[in-house]
Amino acid sequence: MIRDYVLFWTGSTISFLGTRATAIAYPLLALAVLHSPVAAGLIASVGMIPYLVLYLPGGVYADRRDARTLMIAAETARLATALAMVAVVLTGRPGFALFALVAFADGTAAVVYSLAEVNLLRGIVDQPRIAGALAGNEARTSVAGLLGRPVGGLLFGLGHAVPFAGGALTSLVSIGTLASLRPVPPGPRTDKALLVEVAEGLRLLLRDRFLRTTTTLSGLENVVAHALFIVYLAVMQDRGVTAAATTVAFAATGAGGLAGAACAQWFFRRYGYRLFSLSLWVWTLAMIPLVFWLTPATFAISSFTMTFAGIVGNVACGTYMFTEVPPGMLARVKSVDMLLETAGVAVGPLAGGLLIAALTPPAAVAILFAGTLVIAVASLPTLSAR
Repeated sequence: MIRDYVLFWTGSTISFLGTRATAIAYPLLALAVLHSPVAAGLIASVGMIPYLVLYLPGGVYADRRDARTLMIAAETARLATALAMVAVVLTGRPGFALFALVAFADGTAAVVYSLAEVNLLRGIVDQPRIAGALAGNEARTSVAGLLGRPVGGLLFGLGHAVPFAGGALTSLVSIGTLASLRPVPPGPRTDKALLVEVAEGLRLLLRDRFLRTTTTLSGLENVVAHALFIVYLAVMQDRGVTAAATTVAFAATGAGGLAGAACAQWFFRRYGYRLFSLSLWVWTLAMIPLVFWLTPATFAISSFTMTFAGIVGNVACGTYMFTEVPPGMLARVKSVDMLLETAGVAVGPLAGGLLIAALTPPAAVAILFAGTLVIAVASLPTLSAR
């Protein structure tokens, strides 16, 4: 099982890096050939549609199919879109319709991959090692987030087709590692209607106090995090802070993720599921300096701490989900968590923009701090979990 996880982690890390690199190349190419920020924004919005509409039904589908096969299919779709972009860039000018189609296809592949992944992990990792495997996944995501955009920008500078060729190569590596794994038996298929099975997953989550609380509060905290980023960017731009200083501050987020992933298993062994609430209180305390001193230095320190805490909290939540959710239901329950996370990505920047437009920077951050404090207080009942 360790061999299978190492193979999976290696391939998925390489794939995630390629995905993050091409994610920045798409809007850069769209701006370069379409000369329209509005068109680039619309393409990004089209790419978000699968995340908003496919997670819940996709959870049912993922629970009823072999996880490895689904993930290979998702990577094959990514490979096809990357190769299509290489061909179009080399032979002509890609148009809006192609960009939108590729964005939608990549979003669909990402949904399928992420939902199938949870069942694959359960199938290849022993229960006592779940926390460590989830921490490894968090490290993978942090590495890709930290390096993906710079790598994508660098490759795009070498040639417009280069990042997409790199994305195709990373998908091939991932397909190869996935093909080397043994199949994971899917859950039993039923004749129930799709909506009935979606409702079963929702009922299971709502009946479990820990899952209900952690899923809801994690989604709300995601709103706060993305709102805070927008507030910070707007304030730094208004103050004329250099792009380099702003970027260094954001790099602290990736560093905090890596550090959190490295320590998450140790913290989980020490505190168990109580780690979720404790991580929210650390997050809340880390926001206090930003109310009084919103600078690149304080943001870097606070974002490092908040991301560190968020990662270890995620490992506690994920371990509970993998341990307590019965077979054949895991992807459905996880799909709710992923949908709320996506909603946070969509709502948070809007909330941050409205706050900084209406209030002074200290007041805007204070509102977000108050929201985080309420979330931390609401998490206190989970301290009784063991």
